[in-house]
Amino acid sequence: MTEQVVEPVRIPKAAAVVATRLRRRIVSGDLEHGGSLPNESELMRHFEVSRPTVREALRILESESLIAVKRGANGGAKVQRPDVSVTARHAALWLRTQQTPLADVFEARRVIEPAAAGLLAANRTDEDLEALRQSHGRLLALADNPVAFPSAAAQFHLDVVEFAGNRTLALFGRIMLDIVDTHNRAIFHVRPPDGGQVERANREHAELLAHVAARDVDAAVASWERHMSNATRLALETLGADTTINLAEMPP
Repeated sequence: MTEQVVEPVRIPKAAAVVATRLRRRIVSGDLEHGGSLPNESELMRHFEVSRPTVREALRILESESLIAVKRGANGGAKVQRPDVSVTARHAALWLRTQQTPLADVFEARRVIEPAAAGLLAANRTDEDLEALRQSHGRLLALADNPVAFPSAAAQFHLDVVEFAGNRTLALFGRIMLDIVDTHNRAIFHVRPPDGGQVERANREHAELLAHVAARDVDAAVASWERHMSNATRLALETLGADTTINLAEMPP
């Protein structure tokens, strides 16, 4: 006789169900950004649940940055758009808790960023190109500022990914931003720039801009692969390939 396999049925908590239904309405646009959610009493009646259940559901949505809750007599919950920076920060923190080595992060960047550079060269608009030129201009203006230059360089790399026009890649770029910014600053703290590394970085950034302007996809990809190889070598030589990523504030 065949032994019967029992599969337990997991029933979601009422608060999770309420949160799911409200989340669906927020994401679909049925509940508009900046608008107020019904008050707790109305939500209790609508979902036929208790006040603690409603409050737990609101806490779930607040933790996801889908609503902002103001406490007090004139308080309430207002709908807000999902904040990509919150998602990116959580993902970066997860990498940190996994003791992810810095080499792992740079390996991912060497896959993602050249591909994004190719998409940027293929799909860029005149507005994208001008915005990237302005980003590069800020870098040039900060060439003699070892405190501000590393963060501006991280932003330029993010701009390359975001202007590529692929939202999924842009999210990955955002996840990398906190990590890259922190470690760029750490590199400049450990190895103060002698001018050569900044000059080379700005030269390579300008080279990419020229290929993007010309819509030369192959040249853009090859150029950014070389740049990422140089950036990876500098980071791993300075901080160590086995160093785990660290999101703590680095000294200026």
